[in-house]
Amino acid sequence: MSSVPSIVQVIPLDGYVIEVHFQNQCVKHYDMKPLIDTDPEIGPLRDPKLFKGVQISFRDRRRSIFWPGVLKVSAKEIYEGGWITKLPSRQMTAFRRYEEIWGSVFCDLAQTEE
Repeated sequence: MSSVPSIVQVIPLDGYVIEVHFQNQCVKHYDMKPLIDTDPEIGPLRDPKLFKGVQISFRDRRRSIFWPGVLKVSAKEIYEGGWITKLPSRQMTAFRRYEEIWGSVFCDLAQTEE
């Protein structure tokens, strides 16, 4: 079984970036521009109307997105290669706890150095 959650929503953004919402509530952005600029076979995605036609693949249980007849990108590629715009709530809670703990440690260190 894959450790990558399934995709629940994909939104095309300006600048050939896609926003992908995963089942675990994580949201990632993925920049398609480098692929579009270097691979002539997917060059048609430069057309904004075509780029906005991105869809979730239900054939593979929402484990990829695709542009009909042009390109398919796996959820794993997006999940591992995209940048996080929203963490799942349980990870965000853990991050805040670490920030509280380490933030106070760094403040204490800064005060002792003065």
